[in-house]
Amino acid sequence: MDIPKIIHQQKVFFKNQQTKNIDFRKKTLQNLKSEILKREADISSALYNDFKKSEFAHGAEFKGLKTFSFTGYKCKALLNS
Repeated sequence: MDIPKIIHQQKVFFKNQQTKNIDFRKKTLQNLKSEILKREADISSALYNDFKKSEFAHGAEFKGLKTFSFTGYKCKALLNS
């Protein structure tokens, strides 16, 4: 893995201002939500292995994520960027 190359690519990406677009941000958050839910079992296992945090202890976070919708989501930070 070429870390300097990755850093350069990220700088170029952020300079193009694409991340300021609200639709881009919503889509990125939806993709993140999808990946977290797809890997819920792996995340639960890692939380237990690393912190001995039971599934019961973090189950509410996954339940909240499953029901959260980005439709109509408003955030001053997003709207003012």
